[in-house]
Amino acid sequence: MRRVVTFAGIAVLVASCARETTQPSATDGPRAPLSSASVAAPVSSAAPSSAPSGPSPIVVTNLASGEFQLDVRQPIGVALVATLEARSEDGGWAPLDNLDLGKGYRLVESCADKEPPSCVSLSPGKPFFPVPWQGFGCSAQCNGTCRANSWEGERTFHLVVRACDGSTSVTGPAFTLPGPELAGRPFERWKVTTDVTSGSVMRLDLAGKLNPADPQEMSLAGFPIRRGTQSPIDRDTVDALVKALRTPHGFDDDIQKRCLMSHLVGFRLRRALPTTGDAREETVDVAIDFTCQKLFVGRPGLAGSPPRLHATHFDPSRPAFLALAKKALPADGEIKGLK
Repeated sequence: MRRVVTFAGIAVLVASCARETTQPSATDGPRAPLSSASVAAPVSSAAPSSAPSGPSPIVVTNLASGEFQLDVRQPIGVALVATLEARSEDGGWAPLDNLDLGKGYRLVESCADKEPPSCVSLSPGKPFFPVPWQGFGCSAQCNGTCRANSWEGERTFHLVVRACDGSTSVTGPAFTLPGPELAGRPFERWKVTTDVTSGSVMRLDLAGKLNPADPQEMSLAGFPIRRGTQSPIDRDTVDALVKALRTPHGFDDDIQKRCLMSHLVGFRLRRALPTTGDAREETVDVAIDFTCQKLFVGRPGLAGSPPRLHATHFDPSRPAFLALAKKALPADGEIKGLK
Protein backbone atom coordinates (compact mmCIF):
# COMPACT_ATOMS: atom_id res chain seq x y z
CA MET A 1 0.00 0.00 0.00
CA ARG A 2 1.25 3.54 -0.73
CA ARG A 3 0.54 6.93 0.75
CA VAL A 4 0.99 10.46 -0.57
CA VAL A 5 3.34 13.00 1.02
CA THR A 6 4.40 16.40 -0.23
CA PHE A 7 8.04 17.06 -1.06
CA ALA A 8 9.19 20.40 -2.46
CA GLY A 9 5.65 21.15 -3.59
CA ILE A 10 5.28 17.83 -5.41
CA ALA A 11 2.95 15.05 -4.37
CA VAL A 12 5.07 11.99 -3.69
CA LEU A 13 3.85 8.44 -3.32
CA VAL A 14 5.76 6.42 -0.72
CA ALA A 15 5.37 2.95 0.66
CA SER A 16 3.28 2.99 3.80
CA CYS A 17 4.78 -0.17 5.24
CA ALA A 18 7.57 1.09 7.51
CA ARG A 19 10.90 -0.68 7.57
CA GLU A 20 13.20 -0.40 10.55
CA THR A 21 16.36 1.62 9.81
CA THR A 22 19.47 -0.12 11.03
CA GLN A 23 21.77 2.37 12.75
CA PRO A 24 25.54 1.82 12.99
CA SER A 25 26.53 -0.59 15.72
CA ALA A 26 28.34 0.70 18.78
CA THR A 27 29.84 -2.62 19.87
CA ASP A 28 33.54 -2.95 20.54
CA GLY A 29 36.00 -4.61 18.21
CA PRO A 30 36.67 -4.34 14.49
CA ARG A 31 33.67 -3.79 12.28
CA ALA A 32 32.92 -3.90 8.59
CA PRO A 33 32.36 -0.70 6.61
CA LEU A 34 28.97 0.95 7.07
CA SER A 35 27.37 -0.26 3.88
CA SER A 36 24.69 1.48 1.86
CA ALA A 37 22.73 -1.71 2.59
CA SER A 38 22.71 -0.84 6.30
CA VAL A 39 19.11 0.37 6.00
CA ALA A 40 17.97 -3.03 4.79
CA ALA A 41 18.85 -6.68 5.28
CA PRO A 42 22.42 -7.34 4.11
CA VAL A 43 22.54 -8.90 0.69
CA SER A 44 25.23 -9.81 -1.79
CA SER A 45 25.25 -8.67 -5.38
CA ALA A 46 23.62 -11.09 -7.79
CA ALA A 47 25.81 -12.40 -10.59
CA PRO A 48 24.66 -12.42 -14.21
CA SER A 49 22.83 -15.61 -15.09
CA SER A 50 25.28 -16.40 -17.89
CA ALA A 51 28.57 -14.77 -16.92
CA PRO A 52 31.40 -15.11 -19.45
CA SER A 53 34.63 -16.81 -18.43
CA GLY A 54 37.30 -14.51 -16.98
CA PRO A 55 36.77 -10.98 -15.68
CA SER A 56 33.97 -8.98 -17.23
CA PRO A 57 35.13 -6.31 -19.70
CA ILE A 58 32.74 -3.88 -17.91
CA VAL A 59 33.39 -2.67 -14.36
CA VAL A 60 30.59 -1.07 -12.32
CA THR A 61 31.48 1.01 -9.25
CA ASN A 62 28.91 2.47 -6.85
CA LEU A 63 30.16 5.98 -6.06
CA ALA A 64 27.11 6.32 -3.81
CA SER A 65 23.53 5.09 -3.78
CA GLY A 66 22.26 5.70 -7.31
CA GLU A 67 25.61 7.11 -8.53
CA PHE A 68 27.73 4.92 -10.80
CA GLN A 69 31.03 4.86 -12.64
CA LEU A 70 31.57 2.55 -15.61
CA ASP A 71 35.02 1.48 -16.74
CA VAL A 72 35.93 -0.99 -19.47
CA ARG A 73 38.95 -3.20 -20.04
CA GLN A 74 38.52 -3.10 -23.81
CA PRO A 75 36.53 -0.97 -26.27
CA ILE A 76 32.92 -2.01 -26.09
CA GLY A 77 29.44 -0.73 -26.84
CA VAL A 78 26.84 -0.92 -24.06
CA ALA A 79 23.09 -0.58 -24.38
CA LEU A 80 21.80 2.92 -23.70
CA VAL A 81 19.07 1.65 -21.37
CA ALA A 82 20.49 -0.17 -18.35
CA THR A 83 18.33 -1.88 -15.75
CA LEU A 84 17.82 -0.94 -12.12
CA GLU A 85 16.56 -3.99 -10.24
CA ALA A 86 14.98 -4.07 -6.79
CA ARG A 87 15.34 -6.97 -4.39
CA SER A 88 12.03 -8.50 -3.37
CA GLU A 89 11.18 -10.00 0.01
CA ASP A 90 11.77 -13.52 -1.32
CA GLY A 91 15.33 -12.62 -2.34
CA GLY A 92 14.68 -12.31 -6.06
CA TRP A 93 15.32 -9.28 -8.24
CA ALA A 94 12.80 -7.44 -10.42
CA PRO A 95 13.42 -4.50 -12.79
CA LEU A 96 11.94 -1.09 -11.99
CA ASP A 97 9.49 -0.08 -14.67
CA ASN A 98 8.30 3.31 -15.88
CA LEU A 99 11.42 5.20 -14.78
CA ASP A 100 11.34 8.69 -16.32
CA LEU A 101 7.90 7.87 -17.73
CA GLY A 102 9.06 4.78 -19.57
CA LYS A 103 12.50 5.94 -20.77
CA GLY A 104 14.20 3.79 -18.16
CA TYR A 105 17.59 4.38 -16.57
CA ARG A 106 19.76 5.59 -19.43
CA LEU A 107 23.53 5.72 -19.67
CA VAL A 108 23.76 9.44 -20.50
CA GLU A 109 26.32 11.85 -19.11
CA SER A 110 24.02 14.85 -19.49
CA CYS A 111 20.27 15.38 -19.53
CA ALA A 112 20.86 17.91 -22.33
CA ASP A 113 21.38 15.01 -24.75
CA LYS A 114 17.83 14.62 -26.03
CA GLU A 115 18.51 11.90 -28.62
CA PRO A 116 21.40 9.74 -27.39
CA PRO A 117 22.49 6.74 -29.46
CA SER A 118 21.00 3.38 -28.57
CA CYS A 119 24.53 1.98 -28.17
CA VAL A 120 27.06 3.88 -26.03
CA SER A 121 30.72 3.45 -26.95
CA LEU A 122 33.08 3.08 -23.99
CA SER A 123 36.89 3.05 -24.11
CA PRO A 124 39.58 1.95 -21.62
CA GLY A 125 41.01 4.79 -19.54
CA LYS A 126 37.91 6.95 -20.00
CA PRO A 127 35.56 6.51 -17.02
CA PHE A 128 31.89 7.02 -17.81
CA PHE A 129 29.62 8.75 -15.28
CA PRO A 130 25.91 8.40 -16.14
CA VAL A 131 23.50 10.95 -14.69
CA PRO A 132 22.68 9.61 -11.20
CA TRP A 133 19.40 8.02 -10.28
CA GLN A 134 17.55 10.44 -7.98
CA GLY A 135 15.66 7.68 -6.17
CA PHE A 136 12.30 8.60 -7.69
CA GLY A 137 10.26 6.77 -10.29
CA CYS A 138 8.69 9.52 -12.40
CA SER A 139 11.67 11.91 -12.14
CA ALA A 140 14.22 9.14 -11.94
CA GLN A 141 17.01 10.81 -13.88
CA CYS A 142 16.21 13.53 -16.41
CA ASN A 143 12.43 13.95 -16.37
CA GLY A 144 11.42 17.11 -14.48
CA THR A 145 7.66 17.10 -15.09
CA CYS A 146 5.66 14.88 -12.78
CA ARG A 147 2.15 15.07 -11.37
CA ALA A 148 3.07 12.58 -8.64
CA ASN A 149 6.46 11.13 -7.84
CA SER A 150 7.09 7.71 -6.33
CA TRP A 151 10.06 7.42 -3.96
CA GLU A 152 11.44 3.90 -4.35
CA GLY A 153 13.10 3.42 -0.92
CA GLU A 154 13.53 1.72 1.48
CA ARG A 155 14.74 -1.19 -0.63
CA THR A 156 17.90 -2.73 -2.00
CA PHE A 157 18.88 -2.32 -5.67
CA HIS A 158 21.61 -2.99 -8.19
CA LEU A 159 22.42 -1.86 -11.71
CA VAL A 160 22.68 -4.24 -14.66
CA VAL A 161 24.64 -3.12 -17.74
CA ARG A 162 24.64 -5.09 -21.01
CA ALA A 163 26.83 -5.09 -24.10
CA CYS A 164 25.02 -4.06 -27.28
CA ASP A 165 25.90 -7.32 -29.02
CA GLY A 166 24.64 -9.42 -26.12
CA SER A 167 28.08 -10.90 -25.50
CA THR A 168 28.24 -9.94 -21.83
CA SER A 169 26.42 -8.25 -18.97
CA VAL A 170 27.54 -7.18 -15.51
CA THR A 171 25.54 -6.77 -12.32
CA GLY A 172 26.82 -4.00 -10.08
CA PRO A 173 27.11 -4.14 -6.28
CA ALA A 174 23.98 -3.79 -4.17
CA PHE A 175 22.96 -0.47 -2.66
CA THR A 176 19.95 0.88 -0.79
CA LEU A 177 17.85 4.02 -0.55
CA PRO A 178 16.78 5.64 2.73
CA GLY A 179 13.19 6.35 3.66
CA PRO A 180 11.13 9.14 2.02
CA GLU A 181 11.97 11.59 4.81
CA LEU A 182 15.48 11.79 3.33
CA ALA A 183 14.41 12.25 -0.30
CA GLY A 184 15.68 15.25 -2.25
CA ARG A 185 18.48 17.43 -0.86
CA PRO A 186 18.92 15.37 2.35
CA PHE A 187 19.63 12.35 0.13
CA GLU A 188 22.87 14.04 -1.00
CA ARG A 189 24.06 14.15 2.62
CA TRP A 190 22.91 10.61 3.36
CA LYS A 191 24.90 9.21 0.43
CA VAL A 192 28.27 9.96 2.04
CA THR A 193 27.40 7.94 5.16
CA THR A 194 27.55 4.57 3.39
CA ASP A 195 30.51 2.19 3.30
CA VAL A 196 32.55 4.25 5.80
CA THR A 197 35.72 2.51 7.05
CA SER A 198 37.53 5.11 9.20
CA GLY A 199 37.80 8.78 10.04
CA SER A 200 39.86 11.59 11.54
CA VAL A 201 39.20 14.95 13.21
CA MET A 202 40.95 18.34 12.99
CA ARG A 203 40.47 22.04 13.71
CA LEU A 204 39.81 24.41 10.82
CA ASP A 205 40.28 28.11 10.18
CA LEU A 206 38.44 30.52 7.94
CA ALA A 207 39.25 30.26 4.26
CA GLY A 208 40.77 33.77 4.22
CA LYS A 209 43.71 32.50 6.28
CA LEU A 210 44.80 29.94 3.68
CA ASN A 211 48.28 30.54 2.30
CA PRO A 212 48.49 28.69 -1.05
CA ALA A 213 52.21 29.43 -1.29
CA ASP A 214 52.93 27.31 1.79
CA PRO A 215 53.19 23.63 0.76
CA GLN A 216 52.42 22.55 4.32
CA GLU A 217 49.00 24.18 4.24
CA MET A 218 46.17 21.73 3.64
CA SER A 219 42.44 22.26 3.50
CA LEU A 220 39.22 20.40 4.20
CA ALA A 221 36.07 21.40 2.27
CA GLY A 222 37.84 24.66 1.40
CA PHE A 223 38.89 25.52 4.98
CA PRO A 224 42.58 25.52 6.06
CA ILE A 225 43.51 22.80 8.54
CA ARG A 226 45.32 23.97 11.67
CA ARG A 227 48.71 22.32 11.81
CA GLY A 228 49.12 19.64 14.42
CA THR A 229 45.41 19.21 15.16
CA GLN A 230 44.71 16.12 13.06
CA SER A 231 44.11 12.83 14.83
CA PRO A 232 42.23 9.59 14.07
CA ILE A 233 38.85 8.93 15.66
CA ASP A 234 37.70 5.58 16.97
CA ARG A 235 34.99 3.56 15.34
CA ASP A 236 32.37 4.53 17.92
CA THR A 237 32.92 8.21 17.05
CA VAL A 238 32.74 7.39 13.34
CA ASP A 239 29.44 5.59 13.93
CA ALA A 240 28.07 8.50 15.96
CA LEU A 241 29.00 10.98 13.21
CA VAL A 242 27.31 8.80 10.59
CA LYS A 243 24.18 8.59 12.76
CA ALA A 244 24.12 12.38 13.19
CA LEU A 245 24.48 12.98 9.44
CA ARG A 246 21.63 10.54 8.77
CA THR A 247 19.19 12.27 11.12
CA PRO A 248 16.23 13.07 8.84
CA HIS A 249 14.87 16.08 10.73
CA GLY A 250 18.07 17.52 12.19
CA PHE A 251 18.88 19.93 9.35
CA ASP A 252 17.47 22.89 7.45
CA ASP A 253 18.61 22.68 3.84
CA ASP A 254 16.76 25.82 2.73
CA ILE A 255 17.57 28.48 5.34
CA GLN A 256 20.14 31.20 4.56
CA LYS A 257 22.09 33.03 7.26
CA ARG A 258 24.48 35.97 7.23
CA CYS A 259 26.98 35.63 10.06
CA LEU A 260 30.72 35.30 10.60
CA MET A 261 31.73 31.68 11.07
CA SER A 262 34.10 30.55 13.82
CA HIS A 263 34.78 27.54 16.08
CA LEU A 264 35.30 25.29 13.06
CA VAL A 265 35.84 21.53 13.35
CA GLY A 266 36.50 19.15 10.47
CA PHE A 267 36.00 15.41 10.07
CA ARG A 268 37.44 13.35 7.23
CA LEU A 269 35.76 10.05 6.40
CA ARG A 270 37.14 7.27 4.22
CA ARG A 271 34.69 5.16 2.22
CA ALA A 272 35.32 1.79 0.55
CA LEU A 273 33.46 2.05 -2.74
CA PRO A 274 31.59 -1.15 -3.73
CA THR A 275 32.82 -2.25 -7.15
CA THR A 276 33.06 -5.25 -9.46
CA GLY A 277 36.70 -4.28 -10.16
CA ASP A 278 39.75 -3.50 -8.04
CA ALA A 279 39.29 -2.09 -4.53
CA ARG A 280 38.63 1.67 -4.43
CA GLU A 281 38.29 4.36 -1.78
CA GLU A 282 36.84 7.86 -1.53
CA THR A 283 37.55 10.62 0.99
CA VAL A 284 34.64 12.73 2.25
CA ASP A 285 35.11 16.03 4.12
CA VAL A 286 32.68 17.28 6.76
CA ALA A 287 33.25 20.85 8.00
CA ILE A 288 31.18 22.08 10.98
CA ASP A 289 30.81 25.69 12.12
CA PHE A 290 29.52 26.02 15.70
CA THR A 291 28.77 29.75 15.46
CA CYS A 292 26.37 29.88 12.52
CA GLN A 293 25.46 26.17 12.73
CA LYS A 294 26.61 25.58 9.17
CA LEU A 295 27.73 22.19 7.87
CA PHE A 296 29.53 21.46 4.61
CA VAL A 297 30.04 18.07 2.98
CA GLY A 298 32.74 17.87 0.30
CA ARG A 299 33.24 15.02 -2.16
CA PRO A 300 35.77 14.59 -4.98
CA GLY A 301 34.78 15.93 -8.38
CA LEU A 302 34.20 13.63 -11.36
CA ALA A 303 36.65 13.34 -14.24
CA GLY A 304 38.74 16.32 -13.17
CA SER A 305 35.80 18.56 -12.25
CA PRO A 306 35.92 20.69 -9.05
CA PRO A 307 34.99 19.06 -5.74
CA ARG A 308 31.27 18.73 -5.05
CA LEU A 309 30.05 20.66 -1.99
CA HIS A 310 26.74 20.25 -0.16
CA ALA A 311 25.86 22.96 2.39
CA THR A 312 23.18 22.94 5.09
CA HIS A 313 22.37 24.21 8.59
CA PHE A 314 22.17 21.88 11.56
CA ASP A 315 20.53 23.99 14.30
CA PRO A 316 18.26 21.11 15.50
CA SER A 317 21.26 18.75 15.66
CA ARG A 318 23.72 21.11 17.37
CA PRO A 319 23.83 19.21 20.71
CA ALA A 320 24.71 15.95 18.98
CA PHE A 321 27.44 17.48 16.80
CA LEU A 322 28.91 19.48 19.70
CA ALA A 323 29.07 16.34 21.86
CA LEU A 324 30.88 14.60 19.00
CA ALA A 325 33.40 17.42 18.64
CA LYS A 326 34.13 17.51 22.37
CA LYS A 327 34.66 13.76 22.48
CA ALA A 328 36.92 13.79 19.42
CA LEU A 329 38.95 16.82 20.65
CA PRO A 330 39.12 16.37 24.45
CA ALA A 331 42.21 18.61 24.86
CA ASP A 332 40.82 21.52 22.84
CA GLY A 333 39.87 24.19 25.37
CA GLU A 334 38.03 26.33 22.80
CA ILE A 335 35.68 23.50 21.80
CA LYS A 336 35.38 22.25 25.37
CA GLY A 337 34.08 25.66 26.47
CA LEU A 338 31.28 25.85 23.89
CA LYS A 339 27.71 25.58 25.15
